Amino acid sequence: YVRNQLTGSEHGGLVVLCGARRSGKTSILFQILDGRLGDEFVPVLVDMQSMTIGSDRDFLKKLTRAIVVSGVVPSYASIEQFVVDKPDDPYVAFENFITEIVRSLDGRKMVITFDEYELFETNIDSGVISERILQLLSGIIEHHGVFVVFTGSDKLEQRDRDYWNIFLSKSQQKRISFLHIRDTMRLITQPVAGQVEYDDGVPDAIAELTAGQPFYTQV
Repeated sequence: YVRNQLTGSEHGGLVVLCGARRSGKTSILFQILDGRLGDEFVPVLVDMQSMTIGSDRDFLKKLTRAIVVSGVVPSYASIEQFVVDKPDDPYVAFENFITEIVRSLDGRKMVITFDEYELFETNIDSGVISERILQLLSGIIEHHGVFVVFTGSDKLEQRDRDYWNIFLSKSQQKRISFLHIRDTMRLITQPVAGQVEYDDGVPDAIAELTAGQPFYTQV
């Protein structure tokens, strides 16, 4: 689904994967990071939970470093002129950085993934970051061909802040939930193929016990 959404767009785009806890949303991001989308995409994973920030400048600096560490660009030296902790406007500095990154990708598409989009709301409401961060992300999606993937709770329709109405209105949304029986059986057998042998009926019993809930199926 994610590949189809990103491949079908000539410009950037926003995909939101929403669902209950332990439904596999973060696992999807790790699969994207591991190259599951194919060579034409350059993935970046941003873990909002572990990001300690105190301002928009902090956030943009951490995001810049996450992009660099992901291997999108060869080295830190190549972005020295775009470091956003200089006294210049951090928003302009970050947009200049994205412009150069996109230009260096030779047609490949950058995909920035954020785990738990609710943390944007928490940080904005507490004054840690401003709504301008979402405006900036919207701008690089629309004008620089960058793709963004969010994960978060299955209560997307309950987000009542004005800034979400503007930002999420541009998104393609997919709910992540219980697996189809076919995919449940794949999850039980394929990751451990050649290492685990099941007695007759055991995979069926696991599928019946868990009803295809991804986390408990793995457990």
